[in-house]
Amino acid sequence: RQAAAKESMTSASKISSSLRELLSDSAEALDLAQQSRVEAEAAAKRAEAAQRRVSSASQLASKDKERATVELDEANAQAEEAWEFLRRVQGGAHSRENCKERIGTMVETGKAKGNTLPRKQATLTTSFGECKAKKSTKSHETPQGPHADRHTLIDPERKFKGHSSPVTQVAALSSTSFLSSSWDMTIKMWNSETGECIRSFEGHRDWVHAISVFGDSKHFISGSDDRTVKLWNCDRKDCVRTFEGHASFVKSLTPIDATRFL
Repeated sequence: RQAAAKESMTSASKISSSLRELLSDSAEALDLAQQSRVEAEAAAKRAEAAQRRVSSASQLASKDKERATVELDEANAQAEEAWEFLRRVQGGAHSRENCKERIGTMVETGKAKGNTLPRKQATLTTSFGECKAKKSTKSHETPQGPHADRHTLIDPERKFKGHSSPVTQVAALSSTSFLSSSWDMTIKMWNSETGECIRSFEGHRDWVHAISVFGDSKHFISGSDDRTVKLWNCDRKDCVRTFEGHASFVKSLTPIDATRFL
């Protein structure tokens, strides 16, 4: 009996040690399961973030495509206008050449027939020359009468040079200063009494077409072909704020009050 009892106790101790091993294995399995779950949740979050980025990228791509389409349409329209203007100019030049040829043919025909057309033409030419000479003489005379100022050429008091491209718009700031915008993508502030450029405002990435001054004369806004509107402080060179939202060029601006504009 004692031997059997000892064997039973040995078996029981083996069973208990096996149970402890099973419990430790179960605990490790639970830890692994929890870690896997955390990793799965993190992977799911990463997948959602990636999907959002893909969606945002596709939306941006579609917007850029729409903007590119609009700009391409505008460029095509401008190109068509340019071609039409060129055709008109060439057509006008061709008409003038045809007219000269016709006149030359008529003169030659008149000479061949002994017509008096050459003499008439000479008379007309002389009369036109006399009229032109009289007009030239009159243009140097001092105009008299109530409408004299209307015909007097006035020389500019001062020229302001500083822009490297054509100037698109000017706006007065005060009695002694004003702003000018240009295709060189800058806005310049000038002293109207000295002709000096006080400050240049840079930040637009394309031609600047519109500028407008707020009522306080301390802030102004500018519109550009880069599809943005910028708010500037007259005392600082840097841009205070940029307004985005247009899908094409900004050509005109109008303040409504101290905080709003169109």
